[in-house]
Amino acid sequence: MQYLKRPQQVRVDPQSEERQAKLMRGRVIYLGILGLFSLWLVDFLIGDFFYFRGNGIVLAERAALASEFPVTVRDLVVREGDKVEKGRYLGRISSQRVLESVARLTSDLAGHQSQYTQVRVRMETIDAILEAANLRASEAAVARTEYDRLKDGGWLPLFKHGLTVDREFATLVDFETLRVEREVVETEGAHLRQVIEETEGALQDLKRLYADGKLTAPISGVVGRLTVAEGSVVDTGEPIMEVYGARRYVLAYVPTGTLYSLAVGDDITVEYGVATASGRVSRIEPVAAALPAEFQRTFKPVERAQLAWVELDGDNDELPPLFSKVQLTRDYFGFF
Repeated sequence: MQYLKRPQQVRVDPQSEERQAKLMRGRVIYLGILGLFSLWLVDFLIGDFFYFRGNGIVLAERAALASEFPVTVRDLVVREGDKVEKGRYLGRISSQRVLESVARLTSDLAGHQSQYTQVRVRMETIDAILEAANLRASEAAVARTEYDRLKDGGWLPLFKHGLTVDREFATLVDFETLRVEREVVETEGAHLRQVIEETEGALQDLKRLYADGKLTAPISGVVGRLTVAEGSVVDTGEPIMEVYGARRYVLAYVPTGTLYSLAVGDDITVEYGVATASGRVSRIEPVAAALPAEFQRTFKPVERAQLAWVELDGDNDELPPLFSKVQLTRDYFGFF
């Protein structure tokens, strides 16, 4: 007699299935985090070889106001960050050394001009009598020729012939003296004329550089570093202030030895914080430079990168501020 087996009933434990589902989700999350970390590590180590990712600093055209002589700052009408137009009055300086130099050059110029006037008077005097002296010497020579003929014919005593020769010699000496003196005076006049022109040029250059002590903006832009205050004494070559142009650009540091190429005209995205700006490569320099300290990586040798210039689009109000650190990326991959 056969007995039929009753089918076994499989008991399902809801708590066990929930634990398995949680375990599976944990594994997925762990593997996802591990994968993301691996991708980040690969990108950190070798990502720069496959796509453009560089650093840069926002700059602008720079004009420095410095003195070529010791000065004292008498007045300042601007502060750091003020917008200025080209030629705007910024302040006033004074220099005792410049004033003394102007006085000395002016005195020297007056002395040279007085000497030149005397030389011109002497030259005109010589020119006035030189022709008469030449005529006198010519007539004496003619007279001596006639006296030679009379002497040879026995019609003239010897002592009178000697007087004629002496007179011719005296007139010739006078003429040659005047001629040589005229050449010397002419040379001296030319030298004085050159000295006067050089003195006038030096005086004009000094007055132009000093500009009555007025400081004006050399370009339109923003007053940057202001290193002085009213009453400050500034030595030769020390900057007084800096003015940065209105148009900004990015000095970019481009990695070398990569699998992509960067060319003039490429579109670039400039990232600073959570904001972005657009630009394009305007120039690529054939030189590499050491990255600034803020771009260097810890525990690595000093890095160097090729320099490039990126022109920014948009108004300055929408662009990152001067000297800010930015990151640069390209909108597409470019392979060789």
